[in-house]
Amino acid sequence: MTVIGLGAARASADNITWGVNDDAGKYEQGVGPFWITLQSVGMTSNTLTLRWDETSATGFDSGEADFLAPALAAAKAAGVSVTFDVYPRHSAALADPANAARFAAWVQGVAQLYPDVKEFVVMNECTQAFSSTRNTSPARTSPPPSAARSSPRATTR
Repeated sequence: MTVIGLGAARASADNITWGVNDDAGKYEQGVGPFWITLQSVGMTSNTLTLRWDETSATGFDSGEADFLAPALAAAKAAGVSVTFDVYPRHSAALADPANAARFAAWVQGVAQLYPDVKEFVVMNECTQAFSSTRNTSPARTSPPPSAARSSPRATTR
């Protein structure tokens, strides 16, 4: 860990942001070592996962909303920026256009509720275990052609 910390410290001098994608700090209620530890090894960014539950009155999965304010306060005190990685809890929910609009409205509401969070990742890797429509068939090893056509591509010139 020391080597990583030294590398992160050197890279930070070169305007590189180092961080992790870890929910541990979210569940510490603002009093654990997570955020200070990140900062102490030169990491200044963490991504937290939030899941939208279309069956919940608040849109948050279970009691997730209760953890955010203390986690964000602790992150800010430690000098760590937070990115929210947002997903629908049940991937089939977005098959209904009305739910797609509700999901977008929920993400907008989250952004307004937590204005210190400036970056969002929306639906990255929707085949994770929380997806109720995950395809575990050994016959399919690549996305269907329609998914490949609709996926954004990065190019270099």
